Amino acid sequence: MSNTITVTSGTGVVVVSDTLRELVRVLSTAAHELELQHGVLGGLLDAWALARGSAAGLGGSVGLPESAISAQHCMSGALQLLGLAWSQAARLESLLHAALVTYEAVDAVVTTGWHDIQEQNAWGLGVVARIFAVPLFVNVAATVLVVQGITGLTPAQQAQRMGAYFRANPGLITNERFVALVRSIVSNLDGFAVGFAGLPPAVESVLGAGGVGALGLPSSAAGLAAAGSAFGLFRETGVRVTKVVSQDGGSAPGGLSERLERIPNPAEDVGGAQIRIDRYSQPGQPDHFDVYLAGTVTFDPKATTEPFDLTSDVAGVAQDSPGAARAVAEAMRAAGITSKSPVVFNGYSEGGLIATLLASSGHYNVKGLVTFGAPAGQVPIAAAIPVLTVRNTDDLVPATGGYDINPHAVIVERSAFDGHNIPNDLAVPAHRLPAYRVTAALADQSKNVSLTSLLTPLDRFGGSGAAHTTLWRAVRDDGGVVAGGVSRVERAGGGE
Repeated sequence: MSNTITVTSGTGVVVVSDTLRELVRVLSTAAHELELQHGVLGGLLDAWALARGSAAGLGGSVGLPESAISAQHCMSGALQLLGLAWSQAARLESLLHAALVTYEAVDAVVTTGWHDIQEQNAWGLGVVARIFAVPLFVNVAATVLVVQGITGLTPAQQAQRMGAYFRANPGLITNERFVALVRSIVSNLDGFAVGFAGLPPAVESVLGAGGVGALGLPSSAAGLAAAGSAFGLFRETGVRVTKVVSQDGGSAPGGLSERLERIPNPAEDVGGAQIRIDRYSQPGQPDHFDVYLAGTVTFDPKATTEPFDLTSDVAGVAQDSPGAARAVAEAMRAAGITSKSPVVFNGYSEGGLIATLLASSGHYNVKGLVTFGAPAGQVPIAAAIPVLTVRNTDDLVPATGGYDINPHAVIVERSAFDGHNIPNDLAVPAHRLPAYRVTAALADQSKNVSLTSLLTPLDRFGGSGAAHTTLWRAVRDDGGVVAGGVSRVERAGGGE
């Protein structure tokens, strides 16, 4: 388990250099203080010289004791040293700041170049796959049949054996290299598809994320949803929400750890609530709201009654109209949130994806977006919205959202297990809330300038007044209107 966090920008540029940035700050403070003291000492010497000149003009004695003359010389020397120290500190600050800026610029170019290389490789793999797809399929099918003939295991049983092997060896997927590989694959599916279709790589440049945006991870997810719908999978439905808790008390969160703790846990919260909305009222100000969203409740690809499901995950990555997002929008409306209400979205896993979609919709006055382990890297967010993304580098889930495309986002990362003592009784243990609690606590302790400058306004967002909390339970409603339509709101447990 690592106790070190890394802070990067949305382009992958490392801005965690806490030590270097703190040194720049210290040098800046020192240079300013030296400048002030240089001015104070210079003023004293000028006043001394003026007093001696006035005394001489009035016929007074201008003779000074030896000790006074020596003190004056020392002060003059100190003035020169202060001036030199001030100059050197300011120069060092300027050089170090320039070095950091240059490093970030070079890092951004290298990152972009690396992504371009990966796109070219994906296109090449698509070409190879098109040529060898049939032989490869035949070989895989033959291998499965041979194994069945030797062991007597059906294909389903072989898959179960493989799953058991991965569970017994959790380090195979709970590691940074595998997560990076998954992120690269899902981010370059469009290049692979172009190569597989026999089209030139220029097509991906024109139609992909760098062009008109017709290709990319969202379109791949939309294609998966369309293909699945033919088999009754990933089909969206209407939704309805019910208020299950309404209570006063509590206060605004202070730090990431408290924000994470307020995210609902449907398995434990009253009524299976997936949505929490905190309202802060201050005299003479509009109500402020924190919205907290739970993660995926079920991974069943066939939509039943739970909107925080795999269907909403796929629709969310496709940037379509997931049922979970529509349910949250209805709960927000019922809680009194308008297009002008200041709101901060907070979400874990799928809740982070839904929070990102709502923050990007342009329908709300968003003052911040905080996500934990969310597959939301490809959702574009306006530069005016502060974005804080927290993810564990050995967590597979956020990698399924592809590379980050928002350069202004501040990204906090940590290896949850660092390749050691990985639990083998949990699926994707680095994605679990206990792992993110540690990452959030370390972020709260960080002195990183980029991170603290984002967290400080978030901590002040709710003010000092008491919070009014509502919890909401969302369900799919077969009688409701399918994706994009109006869903229903119901109240239980008393109104406001």
